This record gives sequence, structure tokens and C-alpha cells, in this order.
Amino acid sequence: MTRRSYPGRKVLLVCAAFVAVLGGVAGWVLLSERPRTGAYIDVLALDGEYGVAIRHERTRGRAYVELFGTEEGLRWQALVPRYQVAPGAVGVAASDGAITVRFPRDGRTQIFGFGTLTAQKLGTVTLGHDLPREADGHLAPTVATLSGGLQSFEVIEPDGGPTRVYALAMTAGKIAWEIDLPTRGVDGMWLTPTHLVVAQPGVITALDRGTGAAWSQAGTGACVTGDGVFVAAERGVFWLGLADQQVRGSTAPATQIGPCGGDGDAAWVRTGVGTTIWAPAGGAPAAPVVAMRVAATAGDDGAARLAGVDVRTGAEAWTTAALPALRDAALVPAGEVVLVRLGDTLVSIDVATGAARAVAVPGARPLQPHHVAKGHVWLVTDGGLTSLDARTLTVRGTWRGGRAPSDAGHELSALGLRTSG
Repeated sequence: MTRRSYPGRKVLLVCAAFVAVLGGVAGWVLLSERPRTGAYIDVLALDGEYGVAIRHERTRGRAYVELFGTEEGLRWQALVPRYQVAPGAVGVAASDGAITVRFPRDGRTQIFGFGTLTAQKLGTVTLGHDLPREADGHLAPTVATLSGGLQSFEVIEPDGGPTRVYALAMTAGKIAWEIDLPTRGVDGMWLTPTHLVVAQPGVITALDRGTGAAWSQAGTGACVTGDGVFVAAERGVFWLGLADQQVRGSTAPATQIGPCGGDGDAAWVRTGVGTTIWAPAGGAPAAPVVAMRVAATAGDDGAARLAGVDVRTGAEAWTTAALPALRDAALVPAGEVVLVRLGDTLVSIDVATGAARAVAVPGARPLQPHHVAKGHVWLVTDGGLTSLDARTLTVRGTWRGGRAPSDAGHELSALGLRTSG
């Protein structure tokens, strides 16, 4: 006796199998689309424990913003559509009430604001409404965001147009003012309590932080200190008061200005054969400061060195051996010390004595000023963040996969530096 077949039963089995396949595919899609955290990109240091981190999101090219404390842990995490800034720049600002992050979207730069303590979305600001859309949102090649307490300063640079600066009121989430600078490109930006100073090729511009009122001065270099700015120009180096724009002295012609004193009292002018000190009436800071010194040698175009210069006498308190890696390194002040990254070595140098400590930091991102706050420096690697005391380079805290760096004091003699303690 043959068994009878049941077409209806076969249909049910086929349907069940099809549903199972669909369920598996749908589950895979859901899993693949679920946001997944990736490598760390950067951190804006708030102090030795807290920071605002940016990290990749691996499924759709987005980015995470994290407010964290090494003791408290993750305060909050938010997802933003994208994160893109120039190498060395940062696109994050922070105040007591708001944290902002910028990204290109639909051909313009957008800024999301989040409540500092709660991550509540505060709103969105879009820059460059009057400009033609560009895929990178008018990204400037050297700078993006400068955090300044209750204000942030956002920079864009459209193709073929001048650099533009926006002042954003962090609490209100509104653009306070905007201005097109005289030309393209930014060589440096500095904040004082009253002004934003921008150095561009051939021109220095000072902008009132409250109103955006601006004045410009031809110059090839600038150094901001206290309530004035030193400008290098064809006629020499002179000091301009930010409030009254009055010139208060000049020296022989020079093309570039080195670091300057903290109270508007001294400027270091880099020339082809060394460092010249000029101090207008009024005294000078009591402690030496670190300056990069370029010494010309026969048959060579000069070797980069670090030197501690006593601004009262012009005498060098200490100097290093030639440091080839110094040419591309950033000197980052951190209170009583200055930090410099030389290859895979992070060095902390006592400003007054030249005594130094060093740790090995292979794999860490290049040192930037926004990695330093309140006497601490943050190391950023793909896996996490590490906070160090800037003077001693001892670990103060870690976040995620941050690791303690190894001692590299044995490298100091080769760098011409004296070991500290």
C-alpha cells in the first residue's frame, strides 16, 4: 500500500523553512547594522581625570562622542553622523553647560550640541549657509575648533574663498558673530581673555571675542602674550596692544618670532644664527622659558635644538644637543614643564633647569595642545586613553584599553638632556 502525499503539508514545511531563512537574514542585518565602537581618534583634555573622547563607529562610518572619567567611568556616549577634521586639529569644544562636536553633512559643516552632564541634545548649528556645498563641509586644512570656555570658535575655508571664523555661544547654541578673514590659510590661533588672534600668511588679525570687531596688521609671524601681540614685519618686530592697537617698540628686521614671555614683556626673534631677546620697558617674567633655537653651521642649513633662555639677561640657562626630530615636533606648555614628542619618546622638560623625564609611547597619536590640561597630558591610542602627570609622566588614570607607558630615561643622554630626579 503506497503512502499518500499531502501537498498542503509540503507547502507548510517550505514556508516554515523560508521564514526561518528570512529570520536568519533579518537577524544578520540587524546585527550588522547595530552600531559598533571602533578605534579612538582623539581626546579633548578637561583635566587629569575627565576628557571628551572621539572614536570611530565601525558599521556606517559614524563616530562616537564620550564624556568619561577614569574613576567615574562613562558618563555618557552619543552617536554623531561623522567626524572629519584636518590632521592635528580637533572638532570638539566643551564648557560647563555644553559639549559640541562638528562634522560635514550635506555639503556643509554641522555642529551638534549636548548637555555636559546629561547628553541631552541641545540643538544643531549649520555653518556656511551662503556658500556652495562642498563634500568636506568647507574643511580648513590646519584648524577646525578652538574651545574657549563659554565660546567656541569654528573655522571653515571654502574653495577659492577666504577663511571664515564663527563665534558660537555654547550655552545658547547660537552663532554670536562670523567674519571672513583677509586671506586663506591659518598659521596659528591664540585666545586671550578679550581677543582671538589669528595668524595667516602675511597678515595678523585680532578679533574682539564679544563683538567680532577686527583689525589686521601686515606681518610674517606673531606671538601673543598678555594684552598684546608681537608682530614680525619688514620694519622689525613690534608690540601691539590688543585694546588700543598702539605700537610700543621695534627691533631690527626679522622674519619669524619665537616663543614670548607671559606678560607682554619679552619676545624671542628666531634668526638664522640664534635667538635675539627684546624686552620693552616694564620688566620681564622671572622664570626662563623654553625656546626652539636654530644654530647655523658651516656647510649646513642649521640644526634644531631646545634652549632654556633667561629673559632677564638673554643668557641660555641650558641647551640640548642637535635634535633632528625636533623640526616636525610641537612644543606644548604644561605649567612648569614643556612637553615634546620626539619619535616614539615623550619628553617632559623642566623649564627652569632643563631636567627631563621620558617615556616610550609607540602607537600613540602625535602630541597636540588639546591633549594637555591642568598639568596633565593624555595619550591616545586605538584601544584607549592614558592620563599622565605632565611633570613626572606617571600614570594618573586610564580609560578603556589605555596602558602605562614604559620608562625611556635611557634615551635622554642621546637627546642631550639631563635626567630629572
